[in-house]
Amino acid sequence: MKKKISIILSLVLTVILAITGCSSQTNTNKADSSNESTKKVVRIGFVSQNDTLSDYGTGSIAQQKKYFEEEFKKIGYEPEYVPFSGGGPAINEAIVAKKLDFAIYGDLPSIVLKSKGIGVSLIGITNNSLNLDLIVSKNSVINSVEDIKGKKIIVAKGTIMQNYFQHLIDANNIKISDVEIVNAGGDSVSTFLSGSVDGLVTPDVQAQKLALDGSSKIIHSTVNKLEWSSQNIVLSRDDFAKDNPDAPVAILKAFIRGKNLIKDTSDKNEIYKFFDTGLGEVPTKKAFGFDGEKFDFASVEINSNSIDKLKDLNKFLLDQKLTTNSVDIDKYVNTTYYEKAAKELK
Repeated sequence: MKKKISIILSLVLTVILAITGCSSQTNTNKADSSNESTKKVVRIGFVSQNDTLSDYGTGSIAQQKKYFEEEFKKIGYEPEYVPFSGGGPAINEAIVAKKLDFAIYGDLPSIVLKSKGIGVSLIGITNNSLNLDLIVSKNSVINSVEDIKGKKIIVAKGTIMQNYFQHLIDANNIKISDVEIVNAGGDSVSTFLSGSVDGLVTPDVQAQKLALDGSSKIIHSTVNKLEWSSQNIVLSRDDFAKDNPDAPVAILKAFIRGKNLIKDTSDKNEIYKFFDTGLGEVPTKKAFGFDGEKFDFASVEINSNSIDKLKDLNKFLLDQKLTTNSVDIDKYVNTTYYEKAAKELK
């Protein structure tokens, strides 16, 4: 049973970590062939093994309800979905090669791309609270963050997991040298379940699944410290947006309609279906109903909290020498398209 759980959760973690930029595989999907089409299309890239967008936010809703198709049709375009199994780095390569017009992915790889001087702008947020947890085995002697000193903890380096963990140990006066960090990558779940390590930093929905299965207990979660959570963002290629100024407005209108659908839907079970992770109904509800089922994390507008998290992430990337150039977040963020989209939908 544990082997089956490990396989399922490893697949989910691979997708989620890919969103946040820990994978370096190259895309083997349809980005290379998109230029062969003579259609007037808008190419939207995201992390997935298929054509289904799984940002656990307004993007999932907009695609499933065909809001992208409806809004782009109004300006004479149609969306072309370009999934990437290779995650954030592969998406960045496609943007540099001008094979994508928009990207829906993690905040970390987007800042890495911008730090290289690429002409892109962050125009929206699709999920402003991708929560992360520190978990240990169910029978572990670890009962608090302070107890992890001298223990082996899996932390995927160069990802949002590492950023969260650094905040966690700093807040508890623990030095990184006090903990044995294990970088297990895509094998993190199976390694954790094998008992060869003491703890794992993982997305909240996965932690909820393991806790419900009796395999682990949650020591800390960003649910209680949202400023340490991550975000999924909407990135626009500047030269495309300049030549097609209605396109960024159209895509944001689709996201806003997704947000509005949540407000207008009284049956919460219908909303959870948009955020289905394949891990079961109860873990999904625990992970995405954390704010009293307000679902405020499924956002579009770039607020001050989102900007603060982007600035914090930029500092983390510099401190860890994952980037060499600082990003001016205030200039990177462009809210003009959102403001126009929100006005047109009133």
